[in-house]
Amino acid sequence: MTMLSYSRIREVLASILADGHSHGYRTSVAIDSDDCWLSAWATDDLYVLVQAAPSNAAGRTLIDVHAGGAYAAQRHGDLFEALSTATWRFDFGGPWARVTPDGSVAYGWRTRLPSEIVCEANLSEAFGFILGMVDAFGHAATTLASELIPRHGGQLCRDHDAGAWRALLSGLLPPQ
Repeated sequence: MTMLSYSRIREVLASILADGHSHGYRTSVAIDSDDCWLSAWATDDLYVLVQAAPSNAAGRTLIDVHAGGAYAAQRHGDLFEALSTATWRFDFGGPWARVTPDGSVAYGWRTRLPSEIVCEANLSEAFGFILGMVDAFGHAATTLASELIPRHGGQLCRDHDAGAWRALLSGLLPPQ
């Protein structure tokens, strides 16, 4: 079983993304380069980024599924406790959180997968699994935000909100 190259993963993700609208998603490509492919998947109920990026000379690509829950939440230990104990929500992935430059918190649900799980022989199953995570993680992040916003403030991450993009992207970038 030979893993797919970054360029092949990028090609398949772009193909799936192009068909996203027929399944009810608003989709867009934010970055399409030789070192990163980043797309947004949204419905009225979820806002998710899917990223593929080569990680080393051995040909490995990392695929991130990164769902936004909320941003502009109050920075407080109770919020971080709630996030760290929310791992029962889904067997794959887990919560993420970032303190933003203004001191508030953005959070959601995410996972990172290595390209070793994807080959031509299991192409539709592997990418079906990845797209299933778009829905599952989007809903987990939204449920988490719906529970935590009343106690910790913040705004739901939604694609029509310009503030949500920066907050969601902050979770993919290394903390500063």
